[in-house]
Amino acid sequence: MRYIFTSVVALLGVVGASSATEAQTLRMMKSLDAPHYDGQRTTWSPSSDIVNMIQDTLVALDWDGKTPIPYLAKSWTISEDGSTYTFKLRDDVQFCSGKKFTAADVIYSFKRLKDPDTKAPFAWRAGNIKELRTPDPTLSNTS
Repeated sequence: MRYIFTSVVALLGVVGASSATEAQTLRMMKSLDAPHYDGQRTTWSPSSDIVNMIQDTLVALDWDGKTPIPYLAKSWTISEDGSTYTFKLRDDVQFCSGKKFTAADVIYSFKRLKDPDTKAPFAWRAGNIKELRTPDPTLSNTS
């Protein structure tokens, strides 16, 4: 019994001695490794599981699967004719590099998604985009 207690205390000491970097590290074990983690190109579950943890969208669907809710966009409007969407972006988002998230990043993502060279299997979900504009760093217009 004393041996088990000593082993547990020693193990806790090792775990407790981990660095701050270790406290910010997520390690996952998957039964299959994914060929890539590109959210615009993947359809495969092992990739999607990870991509969903590291990439975000402008809006998401609420638990009912129908109601759009804010995510990277804190609000949005749709023109009366339904042809123009204007997204007001959150100003508290940054990439892991520390770079601030801006409307230019949204434009880049949509252009890459629609680029035939990306071979994005779900590019059709973005619809027929005629124009992308960024009136300011926190606004993105799509029509």
